[in-house]
Amino acid sequence: MASAVQAAGPWLLDYVSGGRPGQGISRGVILQIERYGMWALTGLALLPSPPRTAVLVCALAGISPWTITLAVLVARPVPVTALTVMGAKGPRLLRRFRLVGRVLAEVEASRTLRR
Repeated sequence: MASAVQAAGPWLLDYVSGGRPGQGISRGVILQIERYGMWALTGLALLPSPPRTAVLVCALAGISPWTITLAVLVARPVPVTALTVMGAKGPRLLRRFRLVGRVLAEVEASRTLRR
């Protein structure tokens, strides 16, 4: 996508955004990329769903597609790993709370009665 935007130029971004470049959320992403450069893209890639606008803005800024790819590939596994760990460890950690432990014990007791 970055290569296509660099080859086509800014008019492609104007066309995709409906002739309103820099509106709404994309304006915030553009400001962050202008201010912090690749660090902003790496930070945005840490989000569970990174904004595609960041990649487009980096492409328009002339950043190499390989650099963009590397920044996204390095940062993407972090939120995925964090979500996986939370899903795996969450039930055990939640049992430490008395109220949650009681509710889970009642659920388990009702399951064993049904069998």
